[in-house]
Amino acid sequence: MNDCKITIAFPVYNVVAYVEQSLCSALEQTFALPYEVLVIDDKGTDASMDILRRVQQVHPQGSRIRIIEHPQNKGLGEASNTAIDNARGKYLLFLDSDDRLAPDALQILYTKAENVQAEMVIGSYQEVNEQGATMERHVFADRTIIHPAALVHDYIRHHKEPNIHRWNKLFLLSFLRDNNIRCVHRIMEDSVFDFNVRANAARVVLCSNITLYYLIRENSIMTSVQRTGATDIYAEVYSDIIRQVQELIRTKYRDIPGIYNYYYQRLYGSLLQLRRTAYTPEQKQLFEQAAVGCNDFVPSLHSLSLTRYRFVYLWCKWKKRQDCDTFLQGYVNSRKLWGYAVRCLLKLI
Repeated sequence: MNDCKITIAFPVYNVVAYVEQSLCSALEQTFALPYEVLVIDDKGTDASMDILRRVQQVHPQGSRIRIIEHPQNKGLGEASNTAIDNARGKYLLFLDSDDRLAPDALQILYTKAENVQAEMVIGSYQEVNEQGATMERHVFADRTIIHPAALVHDYIRHHKEPNIHRWNKLFLLSFLRDNNIRCVHRIMEDSVFDFNVRANAARVVLCSNITLYYLIRENSIMTSVQRTGATDIYAEVYSDIIRQVQELIRTKYRDIPGIYNYYYQRLYGSLLQLRRTAYTPEQKQLFEQAAVGCNDFVPSLHSLSLTRYRFVYLWCKWKKRQDCDTFLQGYVNSRKLWGYAVRCLLKLI
């Protein structure tokens, strides 16, 4: 496609109940400039691709669809990498094949990206369930962040961050390619990808417009894990995320201001899975191994600027332990201490 402005990356794997509605939301955009829908056939076992090919043939915008077939199932991580390697657009938008784009999503995200030459635009989104009922809205205040490692810097200032997922974010394709930002894992593929994005992106726009309707599925990977317990591969990946983030900081990002605060935030997120999921003793041992040396990885107390993280750092030093329970206990106690301090202050006012 000549002068393609946006590539919508559309991985397909066993989504027969959702794929047509999701695909049509991508094809029926108000965006007037050239764009494509790059379908990654990840070799599912249902009729998803049959439905997609029928839509390609009969839909008035079916010519926008381009299909790349994997030789065998590789997972969402590799499907995303295939999209990065083969996209033709100036920008790349990841769309899971059970979610829906708002009709004006591309126009909104593209306009905001072009206005400031952003490397990433993050849209707001609405959760919906399988019955079509609307659930929680996730709306970001409109703002532009221009700063080295913009989202790391912003997290230190505001203690908030957008979600780590790739979807509903418009990426400048050359930014991803030039910085070799790719997915590492087959599942939980967003985490290391997102860490690289946040450490590199210097122009980021947050958008209050709802540009995506995110489907909450009863049989999704995350829902199944939280209900029935983690598989070994899930536990292995979460443990490896900790090691991957450490290696990135050690080799590439150690001089970024605030990076160790953000390391603590990711470490806490990974270890927190122990509280949310029924891990086996063997799986828990993987986390314990990953946690060894995690606190010592931070060069000093002064490498951390956030009070909560300094408390956790000192808590682990005082306990002389760096296991998962000690880290999580430090976080809980830091919140209790902060709450106590606030209550005392209110009594003095």
